[in-house]
Amino acid sequence: MPYSGDGQPNLFVYERTGSLNQVTYDTLTQAINDIYLSIGNDGKVASNPTSISYYLSSNTTITSSDAYLGWAFVPKIKRGAYLVTVLESPIELGQFTTIPAGEWYLGAIVDPSLNVNESDETDNKFYFNNRLKYNNYSGLPDLTLYSSGQEASSTFSYNTTSQELEIMVKVLNDGDVASGSYNVGWYLSENTYITPYDNLIDDSYGHWLNSKYYRTHTDTFDLDLYKAHIPSDTFYLGFIIDYADQVAEGGWPTVTDNRAGLAGEDPSR
Repeated sequence: MPYSGDGQPNLFVYERTGSLNQVTYDTLTQAINDIYLSIGNDGKVASNPTSISYYLSSNTTITSSDAYLGWAFVPKIKRGAYLVTVLESPIELGQFTTIPAGEWYLGAIVDPSLNVNESDETDNKFYFNNRLKYNNYSGLPDLTLYSSGQEASSTFSYNTTSQELEIMVKVLNDGDVASGSYNVGWYLSENTYITPYDNLIDDSYGHWLNSKYYRTHTDTFDLDLYKAHIPSDTFYLGFIIDYADQVAEGGWPTVTDNRAGLAGEDPSR
C-alpha cells in the first residue's frame, strides 16, 4: 500500500462565514488604502509562510502578466484554519504611469512564487467584483477633430453676396486627461495645407475639455470687416485646433482643413 507522507496543504481564498474580503479605494486620491483578503487552508497539513500578489486587470482572468501593484504577507496557516491578510502598504495608482485610464478589476494570486507545495494549485486566484475607476493624470490630453460617422464634424456656409461666413467644428479630447483652455483658429489659405502663417480671421475659445468628450465651436463672420489684412483672392477655409499651443498634448499636432474653396468671390471687398 503506497504512502505519500502527511499530505499537503492547500491555500485558497476563504469566502465563507466570518471571512473579510474587501478593498478600500479612495477615488479622489486614487489610492488603494487597504485590501483585506481571507486565506484558508483545507489541506492535510499546515502551510509554510508565503505571500499574495495584487494586480490590476482588464478582465476577470488574473495572471502575472497583468499590472502588478503590491503584496501582502501570509503567515503559516494550520490545517482547517483561515486568517485575514492585510495589504503591506497603501498603493497609489498614480505612480504607475503605464496604466491607461479606465475601470479595472483588482485581482490576487496567492503564493505566486510557489513557496507552498499545495495539493491544488488551481484555486489560488481571486478578483473583486467592483472595478476601480482610474484616471491617468500623468497622461496628456489630445485635442483633435471629432468624428462619429453619423454626423458632420465640420461644416461651413458662405454667402457670396454679403460675404458672410458661418463655420462649425467639433473638437474632441482623445487623450487620457482633461485639457486646459484652448482656441480654434479660423484661417483663409491659398492651398489646402493650413498653417499659422495663413490669414487668421479670428478664433473660438474653449475652456477645459474632459477626456473623451467633444465640444462644438461655431462662428459667423462678415469678411468685409477683415479686408484690411486679407488680400483679394480665392481661398480655402481651414482651422487649427489649439493654434496658439496652449495645451501640452500627446499624439500628433492637429492641423486640418475642410478643403473647400470660397466660390471665387473677392473676400477683401
